[in-house]
Amino acid sequence: MKLVYKFTLTICLLSSMVGIAQEHSNFLFYEQHMSLLNPAYTGSSGKLVGLSYKSGWSGIANSPRLASFIFHAPSKTGKTSWGLNVQSNKVFIEHRGTVALDYSYRLFFGNSTYLYLGVKGGAYYNRIDTDGINRITQENNPSLNNINNYMSPLVGAGAYLKNKNFYLGISVPMFIKPKIFSEPEETNSIAIQRLYYSLVGGVHIKLSDHVKFRPGVLYQMVHDGPNQFTGIGKLDIGNVFTVGFGVSNNNYLASLVQFNINKLELGIGYVMRQRTSDSALQANTSELMMRYRLN
Repeated sequence: MKLVYKFTLTICLLSSMVGIAQEHSNFLFYEQHMSLLNPAYTGSSGKLVGLSYKSGWSGIANSPRLASFIFHAPSKTGKTSWGLNVQSNKVFIEHRGTVALDYSYRLFFGNSTYLYLGVKGGAYYNRIDTDGINRITQENNPSLNNINNYMSPLVGAGAYLKNKNFYLGISVPMFIKPKIFSEPEETNSIAIQRLYYSLVGGVHIKLSDHVKFRPGVLYQMVHDGPNQFTGIGKLDIGNVFTVGFGVSNNNYLASLVQFNINKLELGIGYVMRQRTSDSALQANTSELMMRYRLN
C-alpha cells in the first residue's frame, strides 16, 4: 500500500512540476504577448487582440499544450488601458489556467519615452483528473482523496519602459502561491507553486532604411528554483518580414518567422533540443502566434 501511495504522489507532483514549467516557460513570441507576463505592457501597442498556441514535446501523448488569448483597449487619451488575458495549460492529467484583467497607467518621460505601470487581477484554476492515471493496482488509494480541483485569486504587478529604440520590463505575474497538492495531516507537507519574477528587454538597431536588428532577452527568476533565460535575435525587413533565432539556458535552440500584413501579424516558431544535451527528453516544440491591431 505504501508503494502505491508513493507512486501516486510522485505522478501527481511531477505532473504539477511539468505544468508549472510549461506555463512559465520561455516562449518565442513574448514581445507580442508580453501582457501575459507583465500587466504594464497592456495598451502600449494600441488596441489589439492576440492568440498564441504552443505544443510541446512533439510526438508524445498527453504532452504539454498551452493556449493564450489577449485583448487590449486603451482609453481615448491613451494614458490608461485595460486588458483581458486568458490562458489554458494542459499536460497529462492536469489542466490549469488563468483568467485575468489588466490595468495600466502611462507616464511620459520625454524624448518619446514612456513608463507604464500595471496591475493584474483575476483567478487561477487547477483541475486534476486522477482517473487518467494508469493504475498499477485496483486497490483503493486514499492519497487520491487529497487531490482536489480548486480556484485561487491571482494578483500581479509590473513596470514597462519603452521608446522607439528600446524596451525594458519587470514584473511579478503572480504574488499569491496556490496550493497544488496536500498530503495527509500526519506528514505536514504540501506542494505549492513557486513565485517567479520576469525581466524582459530589447533594443532596435537600424542597419539601413529598410532593415533593423532587434535583439531581446526574457529572464525568469524562480524563487528556490532554476532560473530561465532566452535570448532572441530578429532581423526585421521592411516591417513586413521578420526572421529570428534564439537560444536558452535549458539547452534549447529556436527559430521563428513572422509576417506583418497591414494590421495583422502572423508568426510560427520551432524549438529543438541541442544534441549535446544530456537530457533523456529530446522532443521538440512548435509555437503559433496571431495578433491583430484594432486601431
